[in-house]
Amino acid sequence: MSDRPQIPGSDDDRYIVAGEYVLRLIPEEEAMRVEADPSMAPLIASWEQRLAPLLTVPAPVPPPADLWHRIARSTGIADRPVRSPRGSASWARSIAFWRAATAGMSLAAVVLAGVILSRDRLEDRQARFVAALAPTDAQAGFVVSLAADGSLTVENSGRIHARSGRDLELWVLPDGEKEPRSLGVLRGEGNIAIREKMTFSSAQFMITDEPSGGSSTGQVSGAILFAGRLSPLPE
Repeated sequence: MSDRPQIPGSDDDRYIVAGEYVLRLIPEEEAMRVEADPSMAPLIASWEQRLAPLLTVPAPVPPPADLWHRIARSTGIADRPVRSPRGSASWARSIAFWRAATAGMSLAAVVLAGVILSRDRLEDRQARFVAALAPTDAQAGFVVSLAADGSLTVENSGRIHARSGRDLELWVLPDGEKEPRSLGVLRGEGNIAIREKMTFSSAQFMITDEPSGGSSTGQVSGAILFAGRLSPLPE
């Protein structure tokens, strides 16, 4: 029996840690402990094999030059004035952000498949769709997973905190809707369960910088810090 310290936790917990290690979502000190535990090697190999098909990313296809203007017109964003606090990005002016954020979606898709999943959960609790919410540099900060039963989980993969006196608020914009709706303020690290059940499988998510307690208007009022779109997990 090896005298090296083992990563603690249940089999599911250790499998999750192995996935975070492969995706480089854990601190260097914890990664060294994972590498020092021989029993983690097969779990790491399992994750690497699982993610291998995603290493082949198709060449990007540039969108039509007028695409963003068409999106703005079809959603009504271009015609709707939006008030925002000084120093924050309004919903209307966030089109430039979406353009930049979308450029990193191919890279973000690789992170999506590594969303922290438990192999032995009940079938209806397994994630079917995920979204990596990333800033313009495409470094995923949050991962959203949507299960078949409509339950939603947000993982703060970057251990990100709001500024003093502010809160991070999660929003969803289902396809076909014109106004994003709030899913609540995000506080803490790790997995955050969202109480509201989702009834869609195609939507955009975003996280904004809002006053303490969240937006008082029920609409996006602060800068959009992270954004991403739901994508189905590979079978």
